[in-house]
Amino acid sequence: MIQMMKRLILTILLSMSVLVISVSAEAEETAADLNGDGVLSAADAACAFRDASSGTSMLGPEILLKTVGLLDPEAALPVGETPDIISANHLCRFAFREPVVSDTEYTDSMVSIRIEKKRFHKSQCYVADIYIRSLDSFRTAFSSGEYNGNRETVQAMARNNGAILAMSGDFYSMNAHGAVIRNGELFRYKNRDELGTKDILALYRDGTMKVYGAKKLTYEQVASDPDIMQLWVFGPILLNEYGLPKTSFHCAESLLKRHPRGAVGYYEPGHYCFVIVDGRDEDYSLGMTMTDLSDFMHSLGCTVAYNLDGGQTASMVFRNQTVNRPAGGGRKCSDILLIG
Repeated sequence: MIQMMKRLILTILLSMSVLVISVSAEAEETAADLNGDGVLSAADAACAFRDASSGTSMLGPEILLKTVGLLDPEAALPVGETPDIISANHLCRFAFREPVVSDTEYTDSMVSIRIEKKRFHKSQCYVADIYIRSLDSFRTAFSSGEYNGNRETVQAMARNNGAILAMSGDFYSMNAHGAVIRNGELFRYKNRDELGTKDILALYRDGTMKVYGAKKLTYEQVASDPDIMQLWVFGPILLNEYGLPKTSFHCAESLLKRHPRGAVGYYEPGHYCFVIVDGRDEDYSLGMTMTDLSDFMHSLGCTVAYNLDGGQTASMVFRNQTVNRPAGGGRKCSDILLIG
């Protein structure tokens, strides 16, 4: 058992070498100087490993976080309601001592969010880079707190659901086709024969995201799969099976034109991005064609990307403040994606 633990710790140490190298000066001052020489070094890691071999119950990631001062020596690694879905080599992105908050960033022990403004094809884009340890941090919410409730602004829904970050969803109430699965519950299934007419995005219990083209997913598969936590029916799919941009899309011709956009991207379990593109303002931001949006999501490095409702609906809220400039002042809608 001890040898197994040592191998586990060594494997994690190698994968987290970036963490040790990138520790800030502030973190160094508060780091666990385990050998008492006044310097944070590999010798301290060796002390941690010796502690592990002497019977401590600490896991490898916890030992490393304490060694480099990112976790208090007497503290335990916080856990969520659901198991960790993110790779251990991303634990250095979280703040285990106290939340770190700014106008564009929020980090605590379970969530890490950074919002960037980017220009692409004469359009203003807002990209929220998201890391979460547990899937209970990635949820959805209905307007007025209920299925088919009275429509609300994204800001109101974000505030009412304690969201750190929120974006407009697929406006399911405007779409008569397909299933609605939110937070693991199947709320609607209409028009069984129509499930395959639109592209679908699914978020699974293990944190993976998958897209399904027209007629690739059946009602029976949706209704019988307990691992589907969220299911969105809007689209289209923005990247091909190799993560490369697409030039043809399964959607109405009108959606291909230049519009404000909302999209969600996936990198790996626990790592996602929310994207909002402003538009319909020649002096500020033109908006993107679907081809532009596909290129943009590819430029971000996403492996899966999916178009959500855009136009006046497209809106992002961070810490109760609307980040972007929704076209026409925005509009009320029926659902959001949220991190919180």
